[in-house]
Amino acid sequence: MVIEKLVKRIPVEEFLGRYYLSLPYAEEGNEATLNPYLDGIELETFLGKPGCEVSVIDEDGSPTEERFGPPSTLGDLTASGRAVIIHHAERHRRKLAKLARSFRKDFHGPVNLHLAFIPASAGLGWHYDAEEVFLYQTRGKTELSLPKSGLNPFILKDSRDVSPENAPKEPDSIETWNLEAGDWVYIPAGYRHKETARADSIVLFAGVQAPSSMKVYDYLKECLLKSMFWRKRLPIFGKEQAPNPGEVLPLGYRKVDFRQTHVSLPGRTGIADRRLCRCRSFGA
Repeated sequence: MVIEKLVKRIPVEEFLGRYYLSLPYAEEGNEATLNPYLDGIELETFLGKPGCEVSVIDEDGSPTEERFGPPSTLGDLTASGRAVIIHHAERHRRKLAKLARSFRKDFHGPVNLHLAFIPASAGLGWHYDAEEVFLYQTRGKTELSLPKSGLNPFILKDSRDVSPENAPKEPDSIETWNLEAGDWVYIPAGYRHKETARADSIVLFAGVQAPSSMKVYDYLKECLLKSMFWRKRLPIFGKEQAPNPGEVLPLGYRKVDFRQTHVSLPGRTGIADRRLCRCRSFGA
């Protein structure tokens, strides 16, 4: 398990219960923690790779329009003081694919490995991510800035995908963590942060797309479609007239006998009944 390789200072159960999804967490590490997956990683490793997804970061720390531009001239960009990020690096190197599978197995969600090549004094400006981020300092030194209270909970989009007026601003109260090779930090989704390289650096960002509660509904829909009851058409409304389309379903549900709604989920008897208790309220 990759989480057991990273979390050493406290029990893994404490990390998952106290910090994961809620608060940043950091540990001093050693280069042996994840470096076996990162041996020989250089920017040139990805040059010319078909389908390589790239972000180029301007001098002010903001992404440019060439987010998915060709990687053929990236060396010139880092030489001029601009950071470059390779997205889905696991698609281009077997060891990184193995690391991504380990994260996916531990955290039960899709994983995107971002590799940032950041020249000294360059960095990534204030932003937040829709992923649970595990930052691993692979090479060099980075200054990580975080607000003392910076969580934007339950977000579904990265800050680069929101309108400019809603983009994260520099907070009033900041704490700074200095990272060296082998150190790692967990940053919850929606937590504002900024990275500045104090030496030429390579930083791995393992982004875990933790499933939201909406996944429960997706799963239930698959199960309910197997039920003859839930495949029945709703009855005619009669004289009742729905003033708008949004009220059509509630009016129909009032005519349904929800005492017949038992559905068995595979290996989980009775779970569906508890999940559907809110639906039954329509029949009250």
